Amino acid sequence: MVSSGGVRVTLPKMTFSGLMVLVTLGAAFKTRAPSLGDAGETLAATRPQAGLTPLRVLLPSPADALVVSGKVAPSVHAVSAVELPSHGLLAFWFGGSREGASDVSIYSSLLSPGAQTWSAPQVAVARRDASRDLGRPLRKLGNPVATMVESRLWLFYVSVSVGGWSGSAINVTWSDDFGETWAPSCRLVSSPFANISTLVKGPAIDLGNGHLALPVYHEMVTKFPQILRIDCSGEKPRVEGRTTIPGGEKTIQPWIVSCPGGGAVAFLRRTGDRQPFVHVSRTSDGGGIWSRPVPAGKLANPNASVAAVDLGGEDILLAFNDTDSGRDDLSLAVTGDGGVSWQLIGSVENESRRPEEKGEKRLEYSYPWLLRTEAGEIHLFYTWNRRQIRHLKIPTQKREAEAGRKEP
Repeated sequence: MVSSGGVRVTLPKMTFSGLMVLVTLGAAFKTRAPSLGDAGETLAATRPQAGLTPLRVLLPSPADALVVSGKVAPSVHAVSAVELPSHGLLAFWFGGSREGASDVSIYSSLLSPGAQTWSAPQVAVARRDASRDLGRPLRKLGNPVATMVESRLWLFYVSVSVGGWSGSAINVTWSDDFGETWAPSCRLVSSPFANISTLVKGPAIDLGNGHLALPVYHEMVTKFPQILRIDCSGEKPRVEGRTTIPGGEKTIQPWIVSCPGGGAVAFLRRTGDRQPFVHVSRTSDGGGIWSRPVPAGKLANPNASVAAVDLGGEDILLAFNDTDSGRDDLSLAVTGDGGVSWQLIGSVENESRRPEEKGEKRLEYSYPWLLRTEAGEIHLFYTWNRRQIRHLKIPTQKREAEAGRKEP
């Protein structure tokens, strides 16, 4: 028996494959509830960087990187970060003995304004506490995504009760004291059938009026991206609607950047062996209708996460793994036309081992997160060899509008 919108439905006995089809249909199910583009709540209407001075990005040195994650866990991954009203930076990631282990927790660390080192990591969400809050056994936690809306800090994360990551559900907690204390976690109902196979990776977007747009993706049976419209104005957040990016099979982990003129662009991780490039989908109506994802020029994507940030004007900065296989090169590129053509800035980290990496069997610089602060600073966070979360402030220069960018 499953419940959807308060109505109980008894399902007949079925095979496992039949159940998985229902799960997938449920994830793709389109409700009549408001979705993006309704009531004037669009991705473009709340473009966070509108009016900021356009920036030219310079290549940072990995030697300048700060360690965010300390030494609380031997394996760490999947960082996200926000700017606090104090202008400090607060980062989140998951860490434990290994990815998917039962000892994994979600940690946080603070970089105070003017500080040169990150604070000692603190546990933001522990598996046992989340299990108690949600009223269900949990095997593992992952992919924290933080969003600051006015004075409330939202933290979304995935959990798995049975199976692998494809059986994930999205949960949310929040803090009104900037991460000192947290409300009990609750589970988002993102699918009317079984409510599994929904994951999160990219930052949420504030739509105003107590609503968020949360980019998500699905991995069970088939892989595809969606954007959830979440009402955060009540006692607990709830999903009011969903928008599926059409033809997005094999693409996951959408990262959305609003553009001038009422549009937005989603950069996507491409799975599988065919078309191993960063993919892009576009909307011209603020998120109501999206184009089918297509390769973003010739930018490589070895089935790896990407991150993007608005540089002001027409430019968007992308962090990605510029290699056909593996994740041993983390590079930066800029597009001035929504992902059609690109200017490669260069490699931040690559296979040229530094002294502290000589003992590493395999190099990995992955799951980047890009953040632009209110003051216009650009910050890059990433997983370093699964042992550390690292942070680089990217050097920038003010620039005048340019034209005629060419793809490298």
